[in-house]
Amino acid sequence: AYATSAHKWMLAPKGTGLLYLSEKARERIAPPLLQHGNAVYTAATGTRDLAGILGLGAAIRFLTAIGQERIERRAFQLRAVACEALSRIPGVRLVSSPGPEFASALVVFALPEGVDSTALAAALRDRHRVIVRVVPPEVANGLRISFHLYNDEEQIARLVRALRTELGGTPG
Repeated sequence: AYATSAHKWMLAPKGTGLLYLSEKARERIAPPLLQHGNAVYTAATGTRDLAGILGLGAAIRFLTAIGQERIERRAFQLRAVACEALSRIPGVRLVSSPGPEFASALVVFALPEGVDSTALAAALRDRHRVIVRVVPPEVANGLRISFHLYNDEEQIARLVRALRTELGGTPG
């Protein structure tokens, strides 16, 4: 069995998702039937989220038209550019695998000792309009960035300039 949200990587509306059940899992898992709607949980029927359902279909068609391989190739190109640029910032250390093995469209990097990752993420957002995710301190005192087909090299350059500025280096 595999369940996933569809709103991030699939670019579908929030609240949509997918459930895959193998033949073997179908013998053991009985998901509520869609035609029963909310009555499965509340004994009351209601309007389904038709916009969400249609949006999920549109997202699948959109991504299929572009092609998974093309999207993945682009994300990995951006990932390589980001890893190279981040590795040149003093005190910043890549936590994610820099090479293709164990790589994904997510990049985690640790910050210099003494830098508050939450405060830095807020400064990047408020002063530079760069959105990053704070990595839990038990993993690394760092930040996480991710790439998809809507990102570009200028966004990476803006992140690097902002990091250099906020970490006390030169913005260039």
